Amino acid sequence: MIADTLNPSRIPKAATPMTFEEFLFMSPDNLKVELHNGEMYIMSPASYEHEELQAFLTKILHEFVGARGLGTVLGSRYTTRLSPARGYEPDVMFIGTASLNRVTRNYLDGPPDVAIEIISPNMRAYDLEEKLHAYDEGGVREYWVLDPIERRAHFFRRGGQSLEPVAIGDEFVSDAMGGFRLKLEWLWPGEAQFPLARDVMAYIESAEKAGSR
Repeated sequence: MIADTLNPSRIPKAATPMTFEEFLFMSPDNLKVELHNGEMYIMSPASYEHEELQAFLTKILHEFVGARGLGTVLGSRYTTRLSPARGYEPDVMFIGTASLNRVTRNYLDGPPDVAIEIISPNMRAYDLEEKLHAYDEGGVREYWVLDPIERRAHFFRRGGQSLEPVAIGDEFVSDAMGGFRLKLEWLWPGEAQFPLARDVMAYIESAEKAGSR
C-alpha cells in the first residue's frame, strides 16, 4: 500500500504489512518514500528552508568526517533498514568506519550512527514521536531533529539501552561523530549566509585546542 503522508500519523494500517524487500521493489525512483511499520509513506515536497539547511549540514559534515577519516555522510535518498518493517531515508546520516561493512548498494543494513531529520510543521509528531521510537528501537546512537521554521533543535543520544534527550546551550557536541561541534546559530542564519565549511572547521579546531590546554 502506498499512502499520502501530509499527516503520516493518520494513515491507516494496511491489511497485509509490506516487507522491506517489497518496499525496495515498489519504491518509486523519483519520490522520497519510507517504510513505517509496514506502510509505505510518500513524503511531502521539501521546503526551501529544508533544502538549504540540508545542503549546509551535508557540506560541513562531509568536510569534517572526510578530513578525519571517520566514515561517510549520505543524503536523503539512501535508505537505512532498521527492521523488517521499517526503512527510513534520513535527510542526512553519518555512518562510522566500523559500520561501513553494513553498507550495500541500495540500503544500509541496520542503523546509521547518526540520523538527522529536518522537519516541516505537519511532520513534527512523526519525527519527534514515531520515528524517535523507531530509531531508538533500531539502535541509532544519535538522533537530531531540526526545525527550521520554529528554529528549534532536539538532540537525542544513546544512554545505556535507549535514546535520551540532550540538554544543550548554544552548541551541541556529537560523541558519535568524533567530537563534531555544531553551534545552533549556524542552523538558522536568517537573512545572513550559512557559514562556510572552512570557517566551521576552523572553529572546531580552535575549540579543540582550547580544550586541550
